[in-house]
Amino acid sequence: MRRFLRFATAGLVLIGVIAAASAQAASSKPYTANVRVENASDPNTFRLTLTNDPRASQSLGSANFTLPANFTAGAVSNISSNGFTVTVSGNVVQFRATSSSTALGKGGTVFADVTVGIPTGDSCSSATWSVEAKQSNDFSGQPGNAMTLGPSDLTPLGSFAIDPIGTVADALFPTVLTTASPDFTPFGFNTTALDTCGHVKTSYSGAALDYSFLTNATFFSVSANKNITKAAYGSTAWSGGVADVNVSPVLTETPNSLTVTDPVTGITKTSNVFDVVDLACTSQSAQCVWQNSSKKITATTTPPGQTGSSIGIGFNDAITGTFSCGGRTTAIGGSIMNFAPHDLPAGQTTYVVTLTFTKQASGTGPASGFVVCLVDSMPTTTGDWNVSPTPDCPTSPTAANAPCVLDKKRISGGQLQIILFLDQSDPWGGVG
Repeated sequence: MRRFLRFATAGLVLIGVIAAASAQAASSKPYTANVRVENASDPNTFRLTLTNDPRASQSLGSANFTLPANFTAGAVSNISSNGFTVTVSGNVVQFRATSSSTALGKGGTVFADVTVGIPTGDSCSSATWSVEAKQSNDFSGQPGNAMTLGPSDLTPLGSFAIDPIGTVADALFPTVLTTASPDFTPFGFNTTALDTCGHVKTSYSGAALDYSFLTNATFFSVSANKNITKAAYGSTAWSGGVADVNVSPVLTETPNSLTVTDPVTGITKTSNVFDVVDLACTSQSAQCVWQNSSKKITATTTPPGQTGSSIGIGFNDAITGTFSCGGRTTAIGGSIMNFAPHDLPAGQTTYVVTLTFTKQASGTGPASGFVVCLVDSMPTTTGDWNVSPTPDCPTSPTAANAPCVLDKKRISGGQLQIILFLDQSDPWGGVG
């Protein structure tokens, strides 16, 4: 009996310990705190925010934010509540409610902006702030007045780093050549969130980031600003502050860059300019056929016969600016076509592309009534095309005749077929 009572007593003590621990975990005074760079254009102004948890049974009257080592606090501005004062004392930013009645009740929030001097080099060893909060408005009462910090972010985002992205021809074709598919598969690279010291911000999740394709190609203008979304172009999974971004190229031989933007602060990083294509035709491609998004235009070319050679094919389906091609102001099917030859076999200075336009796109007029225009350099005015028609080829064309039109005719079903004879030395050819 005594032995039993001893075991029972030990069990009761254990239960009591567990109950006490659980009560401590479920604090009656929870709160959160955050520190961030409020605006990317002002990287030395930090917003310090306190929020009393909606579940809290006590009000929050005071808090101290301590700056990281070697950071220095300056002026305070934009205090969000008249019921709080925010001052700087040494390396500490002090929040104080002016009275118990102005302390933060359940779900209450107060913030203030503080200018901060950020160290450089090795002296910027950590970007993480620390915080303590108390129920009392004069930061007194130890330890009974202490509030319990919940999930918070005290390491502000400072910038992004993006791995260099090479051009299609130089960096990415070796990957394509190892696959059986002629389609250009998505390629991946890393983008890394950095804190205000330049270290990896391991807590960054990247929720709602905006991946946008931007362009420096003047004749594509706004039409080339393609939004890259996780649903459409692959996954973007942040792990430890690093994301592997998978992108499917959407334009041919147009210099593009990838921009990563934090939606809260506007902190942005833009990658280097790189080239992209819709379809990379290589020696391993069974056929090189590509259609524009409306399926009204089909471009076909012969796969190059040498390993490492390629012909990129793509369309831009939204023409901006003025469009004038031999006096015409409307592109057939509403698209500009782009072709990008790279490293064709020795001795092959030209290549042929066949364009087929549906009857819906080209109407019923005679083939002779259509003109083809080639742009072999970047237009000087954004979005403007104003070029002369490409001439017809002679009976037996040579490289000296390129670019020229080999043939224009109506084929089965009333489709319009135009065959182009092009020079591989023109990597910026845009045919409209």
